[in-house]
Amino acid sequence: MEISDSPDVTPGLTSDALRGANHARTPQEAAVLYSLAVRQAPADQLQELMEALKESEARYQGLFQSSRDAIYITERDGHFIDVNDSFLEMFGYTPEELLRIQAHMLYARPEDRERFQREIEHTRTIRDFEVQLRAKDGRLLDCLLSSSIRYTMSGQVIGYQGIIHDITERKRNQRALEESEHFTRTIISSVADGVIVYDRELRYKVWNHFMEELTGVPAQEIIGTRAPEHFPHRKEYGIEALIERALAGESVRSEDTPYHVPLTGKSGWVVGQYSPHIDLNGEIMGVVAIIHDVTERKRAEKQLIHNALHDVLTGLPNRALFLDRLERLLSQSKRHSTNRFAVLFMDLDRFKVINDSLGHLIGDELLVSIARRVEGCVRQGDTVARFGGDEFALLLDDIDDVGDATRVAERIQAELGTGFNLNGHDVFTSASIGIALSSSGYESPGDLLRDADTAMYRAKADGRARYEVFDREMHLHAVSVLQLETDLRRAVERDEFILHYQPIVALDSGSLTGFEALVRWNHPTRGMLPPADFIPLAEETGLIVEIGWWVIREACRQMRAWDPAAAELSVAVNLSAKQFVQPSLLDKIDAILTETGLEPKRLKLEITESVVMSNAQTSTQMLRHLRDRGVRLCIDDFGTGYSSLSYLHSFPVDTLKIDRSFISTVDEEGSTVELIETIVALSRILGMEAVAEGVETAHQLEMVRRLGSNYAQGYHLSVPLRPDDAEAMIRAGKTW
Repeated sequence: MEISDSPDVTPGLTSDALRGANHARTPQEAAVLYSLAVRQAPADQLQELMEALKESEARYQGLFQSSRDAIYITERDGHFIDVNDSFLEMFGYTPEELLRIQAHMLYARPEDRERFQREIEHTRTIRDFEVQLRAKDGRLLDCLLSSSIRYTMSGQVIGYQGIIHDITERKRNQRALEESEHFTRTIISSVADGVIVYDRELRYKVWNHFMEELTGVPAQEIIGTRAPEHFPHRKEYGIEALIERALAGESVRSEDTPYHVPLTGKSGWVVGQYSPHIDLNGEIMGVVAIIHDVTERKRAEKQLIHNALHDVLTGLPNRALFLDRLERLLSQSKRHSTNRFAVLFMDLDRFKVINDSLGHLIGDELLVSIARRVEGCVRQGDTVARFGGDEFALLLDDIDDVGDATRVAERIQAELGTGFNLNGHDVFTSASIGIALSSSGYESPGDLLRDADTAMYRAKADGRARYEVFDREMHLHAVSVLQLETDLRRAVERDEFILHYQPIVALDSGSLTGFEALVRWNHPTRGMLPPADFIPLAEETGLIVEIGWWVIREACRQMRAWDPAAAELSVAVNLSAKQFVQPSLLDKIDAILTETGLEPKRLKLEITESVVMSNAQTSTQMLRHLRDRGVRLCIDDFGTGYSSLSYLHSFPVDTLKIDRSFISTVDEEGSTVELIETIVALSRILGMEAVAEGVETAHQLEMVRRLGSNYAQGYHLSVPLRPDDAEAMIRAGKTW
């Protein structure tokens, strides 16, 4: 109701009071103004004014209580006069409890209260004053406080009134958002990948620390600019197309992309993942790009590939890369018959001696030095490879004839011949080189390499420090040796070996004193093979150990089978170098003697001079252990090696066997008679017996008898006999 519109209302103060009551800010203020209007109104308008007053109070009370914000009215000293229900609910007080406290007691921080007081006294009205208030239960509430001073009609300050809006939840959400944004910024800044966000116009919205370091462009310089303005090369690598696809809703990944940034000097490779940036409504706002630097991965991949195809020590190509290049050349030569090339296979001579004497570090340095010298002996397009150990291979492309290959081999030999100085050590080595030419109609790289290897072994067998060019005869010989090795392994399993026995004769009496057991191989297709045809191969393959044990066991068994007629005879058996160093040597000898029942003194083990002297101290100990068992010992081929007289004196040896090479020359001019006489005299001084082997003529027999040798054996006395012929000789009591 608009009271001021009644025609009966007295003008002046009454009308002003009614207008003020209609626009009062609180129920109490309206009541004061209506009361003033009532006192000034004529009697006939009192009822209408009272109704208006009640209506105003009801309206303000409704607004007062329906507000979701807390509303309060206080006296000047801060005591509460009235609050709405929202105030009670917000702070947890009852109306009675509020009567006992003052408004300033709600402030959580005294400084906020002081600041509020200063501002309201200055401005009279405060809007949205942010403050933290404390509820009854101690909860801290973030609030916006709007307040004003209450006045009397005469202008005196009587208190305060205000509205409190609780923004605790909003502040909590705001802090959570800020923390989330800070967390996101921290992650984006610290992540080891580049993070870029574009809007739909390709303006940069995010540019993290990784991108700053990669490009040298700070974020503040690039944010808000368009991509093509800074990196026009993007289109060159197809990045613009990827971004367009991401703007269309695809998630796409770039291939490995090279980069070079002049500003930072960095070069490398990156991959990018481009995805649409979608808002909460599902609209595409732009593109998010994750840039991953794959430079180290690419380098590692390159290094892995290099390592897979190169020798780690020398950096040369390895077997795999060599064969790949060889296969390509072989394919080219099949299409173009005029394209000739050669393979050289090189093996260092006596490299193991250098390794064993100077150590593997010096050995490695030598290999590296050799690699560099060999590289200097070939042309730019040729290949030098290391296959491992001390083996190298060379691939010479586009040669005219075999002379080009042999000249390279000669240059290598000359380079190696000058020696090396490694850590103060002067080291000399040589190499055996095999050469195979592409003109021989090869079908596979392996065949070419095989034949070069075969030629190298021929060079090594013919005296080392030389080269050989492969021919057909070498291949046939290699195949024959391989077949022989296969047959030799089967021979051990099939018991194809037999022993022949060559008599050993006492020269003073002419009587038989024993035999030397000599192994023969009864080959199923090649017939009876002498030791020279298979023993070297058995030594090389290690089969000599197994064959050697069979020989000792069979010789001991046969001697026992001839008893009692052979009870005073002994049997001599050659002990190979590989057998002599076996840890189980003594156990094996014990087992054989126990198994066959032969007396140890009837077994004579022959060991070459070179084997005994290879490690004199160890040899001495082993010989003493054998001698302690009663086994008799003989140094075979004496005079062909180098013996130290001090060690020879300490060896517990029974017999020195004069090598057949000395005996064979006694019939010739410039004979070795004096040397034989010296060996016999030495054996006598050392308390040993002397046996002359290889006696082929009557003159030789007479000479060794005259020179004082104790025993002799050879074809003049008897050829090696089959077991049954030897038994017949024993039982006949033959003498010479």
